[in-house]
Amino acid sequence: MTGSPVARRKAAAAYVRLALVVGLVAPVLVGVGAFATKSGLLTAEVGYERLVLGWAALAARIGAAAGLLAVAASLTDLRRLLPWALAALVIPCATLAGFLVFERAQADRPPVHDVSTNWDEPPNFSNQMMARRGLSAAPVEASPTVPADLGPPWGGQTVAAINARTCPGAAPVPRQVSPDEAARALEQTGVQVIGRAPWRVEGTHESWWFGFETDVVVRIRPGRTDVRAVGRAARPDLGAACRRVTAIVEALRD
Repeated sequence: MTGSPVARRKAAAAYVRLALVVGLVAPVLVGVGAFATKSGLLTAEVGYERLVLGWAALAARIGAAAGLLAVAASLTDLRRLLPWALAALVIPCATLAGFLVFERAQADRPPVHDVSTNWDEPPNFSNQMMARRGLSAAPVEASPTVPADLGPPWGGQTVAAINARTCPGAAPVPRQVSPDEAARALEQTGVQVIGRAPWRVEGTHESWWFGFETDVVVRIRPGRTDVRAVGRAARPDLGAACRRVTAIVEALRD
């Protein structure tokens, strides 16, 4: 910067304020995207994929770079400018760290949204639940397979084989539970019960952030109870269905 010390401090202060505003863009976009998606104001394709994974992720990178420059600019008046410059750096960096953790989780977890304790004869949903899922939801298949074009290590594999490798908790309950027990297990794990019968209890779980829905069914038979969870969106769920099924199985075994 050129000019008098006073002019340099004013210019630095203006830049630090600008960097702080830029740094706030990413977390604001995440919050808006989550709220708008969960409330139905935006589709998941717009609110989650475009607004959050696209624009907010880019804004976090831009904000982090602007924050670094803000810290450098604050050297002209450390006492007054450094706290704001650090905020301009930390806020987008924290948001960026969240995206990096998310990307790592995507790479480490299998690209599935369907988990069952029985793939020889997987539980099915009632007609009522299938109607609630709607025509735009991911199909509920008897033997789903990960698309081959995803490549190794998961591409082309059956979801049954992937479940066996990555979700050991998805095991059948070796007894016939009562419908009331099944309903309590669903409710304890955050699933809203939609319907029940002597042989089946089912419901839906809605994620806290974006409102992504996962449908769950507990199939009751003599000597055995099976559980299945299927996300409505055909996108990897970062292990959410596995955790849900495992929690329900553990609740039914207690």
